[in-house]
Amino acid sequence: MALNEIYRDADSVPYPVASDIVAGDLVVFASGLVGVAEVSAKPNEAGNGYVATIRTKGIWSFSMGVGAIVTGTAIYASNTPVACVCFMGTLISIVGTNAKVGTVWRGKPSAAGKVLVRIGA
Repeated sequence: MALNEIYRDADSVPYPVASDIVAGDLVVFASGLVGVAEVSAKPNEAGNGYVATIRTKGIWSFSMGVGAIVTGTAIYASNTPVACVCFMGTLISIVGTNAKVGTVWRGKPSAAGKVLVRIGA
């Protein structure tokens, strides 16, 4: 039996984050990893930064501005960080250099509203 397993499914793992991350935020790391904060940031054990549990799978509800979003559309986070640990992402449908968040599970009409996004798909 393997004894080196740290997290069984590794879908929710504590990560170093910015101090202003709150539960429900879309979090994007410089590596391109994306997820949703399950809890708000709290000081780490060493007292030299912050940590929050980030869920990297699942279907999540996010608000988006005006413009129709079709189910099945790839969705991205704007402002992918380059040098920082992470940031709170904003959903957009433009590829560019933005990190892929996932796929729209349920779209919306042209008015502002909520979309359901499957993280990592």
